[in-house]
Amino acid sequence: MKKKNRRDRDDGIFVEELNDFNRFIPFITPSRIERQVYGTVSIDATNLLEYIAEKKATEGNVVTLYTTIVAALVRMIAIKPHMNRFVKGYRTYQREKIEVGHIAMASMDEDSVRMIHKTPFGPEADVFDVSNGMMRDIKEMKNGDSFGSNKFISKFGRSPRFYTKLMCRLSDFLDRHGRPPKAYMETDPFHSSVFVSNLGSIKCIPPLHHLSEYGTNSFFVSIGPVENRPAVVDGEVVARPFIDLVLTLDDAIADGFYFSNAVRTLRELLDDPRVLEERYLPKDVTL
Repeated sequence: MKKKNRRDRDDGIFVEELNDFNRFIPFITPSRIERQVYGTVSIDATNLLEYIAEKKATEGNVVTLYTTIVAALVRMIAIKPHMNRFVKGYRTYQREKIEVGHIAMASMDEDSVRMIHKTPFGPEADVFDVSNGMMRDIKEMKNGDSFGSNKFISKFGRSPRFYTKLMCRLSDFLDRHGRPPKAYMETDPFHSSVFVSNLGSIKCIPPLHHLSEYGTNSFFVSIGPVENRPAVVDGEVVARPFIDLVLTLDDAIADGFYFSNAVRTLRELLDDPRVLEERYLPKDVTL
């Protein structure tokens, strides 16, 4: 990312044109925790599951349910770029890359090592770009070898407490002043556009997850399992598959009207996932 002026960061361009309300919010609620808002989006997954089954039958595991949902989130952020903003040091910044933070376990047991990482995409990414990138990094994460931000976690987690505390405070100080440690930030999911947790993979209900004061992540998504629920179709009550997506957002990056339009865009993408096979044209961006 090329800086344009002294107020820009390596991971974000300073937003000069900002309405007064959003400019003022960080001063009266300086903590991201104070500003977090929640919402649950119930998705009728009928078309989505049919799409995944069709792809599996014709092309193998090229895309999965999880990576298609992530692809829809990436596309939604590309269409609604305010969702890719963050507030740090009372200033609002716009990211240029779309970075997806995620977590994986080396094995399905309670003592398994948890690995965290983030995968970057351009706004033009299609469902195949997203699936390939996510599967590549998840495979490496499941190997159980430390890489990316996990190397830092392993190092500082085994250090004396005073040293770990000092390094964390120094990192946060630099971050608040627009100079985050670059080597760590490049792989840290707490410095991502969206942090995604796939709870559906372990049949767990999606929680109302918190944001973190540390880092710059303003958008967290918990994905729940597929569940059959009653729905009215053509005047009749039938069982349909639904997936709950629980969203946590920093209220300072946009207003409720913008958030609602972003959610509407996400619904439309998941209702017709075939559009995600087309590469996105930035000219279609809605500011």
